[in-house]
Amino acid sequence: MGICGIYAIKNLINGNVYVGQSVDIKARFKHHKNRLRNGSHVNSYLQSSWNQHNEQDFKFTILEVCGEAELDKKEIWYIKKYQSIAKMYNFKDGGSNGFHSEETRQKISKGNKGKFISEDVKNKISQSLKGHSVTEETKQKISNSKKNPSKETRKKLGLASLGRIPTEEQKQKQSMALKGRIFSKETRKKLSEAARNKSEEHRQKLREANLGKKATEETRKKLSEAHKGIKPSKETLRKRSESLKGKKHSEESIKKMSEAKKGKIFTDEHKIKLSESHKGHVASGEQRKKQSDAMKEIWRKKKQGAIT
Repeated sequence: MGICGIYAIKNLINGNVYVGQSVDIKARFKHHKNRLRNGSHVNSYLQSSWNQHNEQDFKFTILEVCGEAELDKKEIWYIKKYQSIAKMYNFKDGGSNGFHSEETRQKISKGNKGKFISEDVKNKISQSLKGHSVTEETKQKISNSKKNPSKETRKKLGLASLGRIPTEEQKQKQSMALKGRIFSKETRKKLSEAARNKSEEHRQKLREANLGKKATEETRKKLSEAHKGIKPSKETLRKRSESLKGKKHSEESIKKMSEAKKGKIFTDEHKIKLSESHKGHVASGEQRKKQSDAMKEIWRKKKQGAIT
């Protein structure tokens, strides 16, 4: 077990102080130093001061050892104490077991918007974390926080991802991570509900993101295999029908569909399926007229071809 209590990081040149709490102070000191040395500390005030001075100009000290239940109260007390005699690096007044207040999180969020971490900084962060071991207790806490995020957290994550288009590399990684994964019935149900309840704004952004995209032969084959044997529900068919009502294909689309059908031979199985799907379907007067006109046009063209 590490030393649980309150600590301080003091700038020996200007007297500025950072006060924090931890259940393992020595491990926290190591974390602070790694981040500061690599220029990636979350506290921009402390990082800026570290960059202006030398490492030996900062003193890491334990202020008081106490129980975990007393951490919030003690941290608040020490911050107030130092606020009266020195300038603080702290963003907040302490407490909340080390979490930032909503106001502070908003400020940090606004400050980080549009910022991109360079490859050099990423490499430094990676190097600083090498050999860093996480306790089983910490692993369990991280796992639990990911398993059951609050509705508010899920909503924020959803809004943050809106309109974001992943790179090909990210797509590949996601695909590899999901290969062989079997979702439970409950998870499948949740995914289905989430897909059905997308906002119109979300749908519009997805449509815009996919405009002009052409699926590869491999992707089309996979989609075809995935949909084999799946029968859409009556509700789905009704929705499709409603969405297509009044829709007119462009000349280009009609030409493409015509070209795609040329020379196509339907199998007996396909013919049976088409027949089954049209059973009980009554065409409207408008549809019958269109079909009749289309057939007349076909025969007219054939006749002209035969004459010439």
